[in-house]
Amino acid sequence: MKSSNNNTQINFSEINICVGEQLNLNAASGLSYKWTGPNGFSSSEQNPIISNVSDVNSGLYHLTFSDSSLCTQIKTINVIVSSPPEIDSLEDIDTCDFNNDGYATFDLSKINTEILSSNNDLVVEFLNGSNNLIDSSELSSYKNTIPNEEIITVKVSHKNNPNCFNFTSFKLITIVCVNPDPDPVPEENIIYFPSFFTPNNDSKNDNWPNNINNKLNIKSITIYDRFGKKIKTLTQFDVGWDGNQQGKTMPTNDYWFKAITLKGEIITGHFSLLRK
Repeated sequence: MKSSNNNTQINFSEINICVGEQLNLNAASGLSYKWTGPNGFSSSEQNPIISNVSDVNSGLYHLTFSDSSLCTQIKTINVIVSSPPEIDSLEDIDTCDFNNDGYATFDLSKINTEILSSNNDLVVEFLNGSNNLIDSSELSSYKNTIPNEEIITVKVSHKNNPNCFNFTSFKLITIVCVNPDPDPVPEENIIYFPSFFTPNNDSKNDNWPNNINNKLNIKSITIYDRFGKKIKTLTQFDVGWDGNQQGKTMPTNDYWFKAITLKGEIITGHFSLLRK
């Protein structure tokens, strides 16, 4: 807007910036400059800089300057400083891999809904293990692109400030499963072979597998170390392997297994023992 009475031009603009970033205030070439703003800010520079901005730097910045035509210009900038969105840590998701090929279908839409339930002014994006954007239409039936275990990165940003964002991640883990009676599929007949266990006596994942005893159609599971040495043979009456061999604590490492079902099916694979 321009007033012909006093040759004054007034301009208004807006800047969205993230906490911790550098605020660059810019003006056109002129003869003199007078900046004022929040938190007692003042400057006579043409393009002043405020480093490491925080909430106290939000607000209106006013610039009065004269150009070479002796025309006074007033510039007002509304600076909005946003904090990166807070994201709770996300739990890993595991699901059955009935084909024993390392791939399965996962529902990621629930995570998207969970994040947005606390703040609808956010934009949530999912990146696969190759750091490629997952289309929103694929979230409810996403098939992992990296076999066995894939890290999914979640980027959460503000709608009005896409450059102010935060990251978190979680794992998609496929578990080797066999359903001895495929039609119907009662839960108690599904055999799970988790990709890891943590025998630290915290009552969580202390045995591998942790659901073998009695209820599953397993005849035996033989566990080997990475050199092919037999460590343990489990039957359907065992609660699983506790990470020990003849009283000796086995180290963190990858181990292999060969399972035989009551129908004679043979299942092979590997898993990790993690000591925390």
